[in-house]
Amino acid sequence: MSNRFAKTGAFFYLLWGLVHIAGGLMMLNASSVNMGSYLQVLIGAQDSLVNVSMNNELAAYATMQVFAYHAFNLTWLGIFVSVVAVISNWKNQASGFWVNLALVGMIDLGLIIYMVVPGVIPGSDPWWLGLLLYILAAIFSSLGLHRKK
Repeated sequence: MSNRFAKTGAFFYLLWGLVHIAGGLMMLNASSVNMGSYLQVLIGAQDSLVNVSMNNELAAYATMQVFAYHAFNLTWLGIFVSVVAVISNWKNQASGFWVNLALVGMIDLGLIIYMVVPGVIPGSDPWWLGLLLYILAAIFSSLGLHRKK
């Protein structure tokens, strides 16, 4: 029975990872589409935009780069969590349990502290889906590991 719990937990971690890979890739795509105008202003490709305050453009460009960096990290964290789920959590290994429990927990905690609580992401957005997947993964992985002993 413990193997079934562990595999269910691994499945939820895998879903969490896939959701975050998809979200990260969508964010990367959005950042690459919107970066063009900032780059044009910075290199002076559009004469009509050169009069715009360089400080504002630089700040907007830096913001977009931070957004792209976050999207890149979100994508690779999703891949990492998925790999750990398939390789370690599926086999009910304690190392995979602790890695995904800590990593996903800190990622979701950061989302709540820095995005949800200040209102950057409204409560009506489906941000809670990742948290729900994490809670289910943690519960089932814990049951699998506990019953293994």
